[in-house]
Amino acid sequence: MTHHELNLVFEVVIGEADPVSQEDHLEFHWLPLESLADTDVRPGRLKNALLAAGSAPQPFWQAWSD
Repeated sequence: MTHHELNLVFEVVIGEADPVSQEDHLEFHWLPLESLADTDVRPGRLKNALLAAGSAPQPFWQAWSD
């Protein structure tokens, strides 16, 4: 079966509150960039792109072909 995924990734500054999902089947978690390398984030290619951007993020587009 063909599967497609769209990820919208934003850099944000948050206060004290954790995000709360408005849908029962979704969960959200804030993750400090420093913790990204040691965390299971999927898809892996998105994680790698975020790690490669480091402290100088750039807009990017990447085909997710395997």
